Amino acid sequence: MERLKEVISTVAMKGGTGKTTTVITLAGALMQCNKNLRILVIDLDSQGNISTLLGWNQQAGKRTIYEALRDKNSLPIYETNIKSESGKGGVFLVPFHPLLSSVEIELSRSMQPKVVLRKCFGKAIDDNTSQSLPDDITEAFDYILLDCPPALNDITFNAMSVSDSVIIPVQAERLAMDGLGVAMDAFQEFKEELKPDMKLKGILFTMLNERTSATKSLSKIITDNYKDQVLDVRIHRCTKVVEAQAMGLDLYDYAPSCTTAQDYLQLAKKIINAYKKGKK
Repeated sequence: MERLKEVISTVAMKGGTGKTTTVITLAGALMQCNKNLRILVIDLDSQGNISTLLGWNQQAGKRTIYEALRDKNSLPIYETNIKSESGKGGVFLVPFHPLLSSVEIELSRSMQPKVVLRKCFGKAIDDNTSQSLPDDITEAFDYILLDCPPALNDITFNAMSVSDSVIIPVQAERLAMDGLGVAMDAFQEFKEELKPDMKLKGILFTMLNERTSATKSLSKIITDNYKDQVLDVRIHRCTKVVEAQAMGLDLYDYAPSCTTAQDYLQLAKKIINAYKKGKK
């Protein structure tokens, strides 16, 4: 029985947009909404920050997303440090590999280099957990979140090839506006040519400090330009995020009432409610 509700990619043209923080905190926020959810995070960023934050320890012999893409084979699934007390849910990981950026050479040898990940999704999963997950990825997980590299390359396009929707995080900064335009154009082109049913979940303002006039001005410009494509949820800057990450803790274990945690919880509820409405 299929339980997969949505596959969401987080796409950005540059680093420092809150892309990885969005993926890991959204995963934790979804778990706050329902402890029995199973969330899969796929780390497609060769920096591997989200794998590190989720407690991944690279060891010889452990398969990663690199081997899966290179061999067009099953996705290796591991448990993380975000677990469910019920033992029925939790956040799971397909980890990065330091050589991930070089996999584009392997992708280029494929007939369709932008959709190799779609073939991996079609294979029985490589379950390295204690939960005896179903073989079919659509039966094993409720939500799949992909952390893309900070570039529009074949790895990012592969992420979009399996995604139902895309989140584009952006800071209210002058340089971020140029990158936003490129990301939006790439999303639209990919949607038209390869994935017509893919949706834009929305442009997500991250690390906002709305007390400054520059932030207010630039966020207004972006909102005026993109209108209803901008999510009405805004993620505010909070030092608790950095503190939690430094200690390797889930933000909802460390500071669940902080501003950022509550902002992402609002986003998680919006995602869940949108799915429920769509099923009616």
